[in-house]
Amino acid sequence: MKHIPVILNAPSRFCRGSLSALAFFVLAQCTLPVAQPLAATAQSTAAADFRPGKVWLDTAGRPINAHGGGMLFHKGTYYWYGENKEGRTWLPESTKSWDGYRVDVTGIRCYSSKNLFQWQDRGLVLKAVPDDLAHDLHPSKVCERPKVIFNSRTRKFVMWMHIDSENYEAARAGVAVADQPTGPFTYLESVRPEG
Repeated sequence: MKHIPVILNAPSRFCRGSLSALAFFVLAQCTLPVAQPLAATAQSTAAADFRPGKVWLDTAGRPINAHGGGMLFHKGTYYWYGENKEGRTWLPESTKSWDGYRVDVTGIRCYSSKNLFQWQDRGLVLKAVPDDLAHDLHPSKVCERPKVIFNSRTRKFVMWMHIDSENYEAARAGVAVADQPTGPFTYLESVRPEG
């Protein structure tokens, strides 16, 4: 399967509607609790190998695949959630006027890290639903920009995401929950925030 890698300093045409991966990384460092200093081990090697403008690899040596991502810091670990982009890139007729290229929905991927440099792939934590054309997570729909928070009252991890139709006319917010930050997340529903 083809993976679309996260490329730091990506041209703005690949980042329409969201921060570039580098800006996201800088923002995460500025807004999340500061990571512990890197030990003089393999961790420092990873820091030395970090190169803006290059494909960022996970701990298994594969390109990070977490587009439109959001981060959660929970109990000393950073979790990076993003759209999993695999398969062909195509331009639906309904979005040609604004160059709305897309990839079919495959799910939301999660990575975890203790230091913001080394990211372990935790897999798809919310998967597409290919057998139900009406489902919000059907590959023909839009599922993007996932954000996860921890609800201390319910003790659940809550994922919010943009859910839409192929032509971007549905404009809905989807919600899923899990007992662990690495899922699996159970999709509940989508709502239209403004009615």
